[in-house]
Amino acid sequence: MEIILAAGGIILFGLFDYFGFHISIKKGWADFGMLNRYRVAQFFVQVFISLCIYFISGWFAAIAFNILWWTWWADLVFYFFYDTLRIYGYPRKPGGFKEQVVGNKVTWAFWTPLGLLKFGGKHKVLTFRELIMQSIVGLILVIIFYFVLR
Repeated sequence: MEIILAAGGIILFGLFDYFGFHISIKKGWADFGMLNRYRVAQFFVQVFISLCIYFISGWFAAIAFNILWWTWWADLVFYFFYDTLRIYGYPRKPGGFKEQVVGNKVTWAFWTPLGLLKFGGKHKVLTFRELIMQSIVGLILVIIFYFVLR
């Protein structure tokens, strides 16, 4: 139940991110300066989802959600929605996942564990292989913690 709730939180956050990011871009709310208003809103949504999961299922599910988020699962869900819903950017910009992630153009994952280890800031590319391996490690950690802490 806890892992399912954590995964549900990731899907909910990814859906919010998909619509929220694109609406923010359209409305001019995402300014990409030192204090990006969209990222502040995104932080509060993450806290809200974490608290909801905590009150429904406890601390493990909330931590599992955040581990999955930190290891790039919410971004994978974002790209899933981008490539399947095709609401924003289509037909002008098809293939978000294939073009950006598989194409090794991701510089915005600097806040993930691997991004922090690479010390590259916002200009260091994390490759497709690195992002996928990091996500797999995050999922494995959640599963291990589930069995060890239960």
